[in-house]
Amino acid sequence: MLNLDKEIEELEESLARLEKNINDIEFEKNQYHEGIKRAIKKQNIKQNIQLMLNVVLAKMGRIPYCSVDDFRKDMRIRQDIQVMRNQLAALSCSKAIVLKDEENYVPKEVHEPSLEKDIDIEPLKKGYIAIVVNSLDRGGLEQVVGLLAQEFYKKNIPIKVLCLDDGGLMAERLKQVGIEVLIFHGKGHAFKTYIRKNPPSLVNTHYVKRHIKFLHKEGIPIVEVVHNMYVYYCDHVAEIERENEKYYTKLIAVSEIVKETYCNRIKQSDKIAVIGNAAILREEPQKTREEVRAFLGIPQEAYVILNVGSIDPRKNQVGIITAFDIVAKLVEVPVYLVLAGNVQDEAYNNKVLDSISKCEHKTNIICLPYYERVRELYQMADVFVLDSYYEGWSISATEALYDGLPIIHSMCGSAVELVGNGMYGMVVPNPAGNLSKIRNLELIEEINRGEIHNTKELVQAIKTMISSKEYWTEKRTEIRWNMQKKYSVDYMIYCYIKLFFNIKVGD
Repeated sequence: MLNLDKEIEELEESLARLEKNINDIEFEKNQYHEGIKRAIKKQNIKQNIQLMLNVVLAKMGRIPYCSVDDFRKDMRIRQDIQVMRNQLAALSCSKAIVLKDEENYVPKEVHEPSLEKDIDIEPLKKGYIAIVVNSLDRGGLEQVVGLLAQEFYKKNIPIKVLCLDDGGLMAERLKQVGIEVLIFHGKGHAFKTYIRKNPPSLVNTHYVKRHIKFLHKEGIPIVEVVHNMYVYYCDHVAEIERENEKYYTKLIAVSEIVKETYCNRIKQSDKIAVIGNAAILREEPQKTREEVRAFLGIPQEAYVILNVGSIDPRKNQVGIITAFDIVAKLVEVPVYLVLAGNVQDEAYNNKVLDSISKCEHKTNIICLPYYERVRELYQMADVFVLDSYYEGWSISATEALYDGLPIIHSMCGSAVELVGNGMYGMVVPNPAGNLSKIRNLELIEEINRGEIHNTKELVQAIKTMISSKEYWTEKRTEIRWNMQKKYSVDYMIYCYIKLFFNIKVGD
């Protein structure tokens, strides 16, 4: 357990000092009607602070408390402290971070790595790099592969994309910009023959299980990207991955949780580097926040919860709907839920629609199968909620942060990096409980049955975000600037090229 006693004591002292401010509000009640509103608001914030303080103290062993989730307790403690600091900042105006617009925000000086200054990419221009995939149609993995290929191509690093089975939408887009894409239609012999005649200097595989031993025997360095938490692997597939790990030169995990899960479920490996994904910054919104809300029929004063993602059991939209309906009954402000995403699983979509039909506040739930200008949704919303059972790196959560929208992220995939110990939102336990203790078949059964173990924590997180709405609204410019820099395309490409460079020329 982390030594956080000093931080806890400081927070207790801060809370005590603020007691006087709370009591002074009684005077305001006799003076102005607005004073009464502020008093109620501040009292509610104070109660939330005290509640969270009790949780943190309990985790430190100060008072009895039974935690539902024992996964990454240290990170949860730090997050609880950060949330309290956020609310204390909202209550104590002198400590609040006020960011009215882009011009008023002055970012801290940071060293930004530069390919031109830090790495000589000339060795990577000898031969070519082969990106090997099974197929290349549409999806999060496909977006990352397309991004890598295009950025390497722009930097004049020879690149080819080899599809073992099929092409698809992304494959066609890459062809249109001049990148060579070869499709082998499941013919392993043709793939091996091509590699022998045209050996690449390095192979970058993405979720590929075949031909790894062959590539190793050909003396070609292999860098595998682990895009997801392989909690759903059956024993047979997990054993294939363990065998392949022997032949990888390096592995790239897209997040710390993905790395941890790989080591726990597949194999402990010292070959793994963590490189977070980036998203492409979409075109500027054409409509304002107010116009989008009017278009969707959402009141301007409402608090809007947003989820963007395919309608799929692992995304757990049913869990979000359940928590939303509870929150809507507990808070005084009008709350709306917007679900945007294409249907990937018709049976699960029927469950989602059935859950909505049973909600008391079903008229406040809006489903958008497709919305072309998704940045308008991020701009319109107050919080982004991702409550998945498992993820790799959430592109939609990254896009939300790019637009300054705070997030609530379940404990999976990119939670640690994107939430940043409470600086950019909150983490809630995984809806399946502790994933490290669940076998793949148990997880699949739980998802299919719709068992959700984090409803209480998700409800509390949403309530906390609602009570801190003003704080997070003022913080949006800071979030936007920090996340666009921290997880930029340039930085992601820099990390990939640096790793490839070290392999080709030696550390």
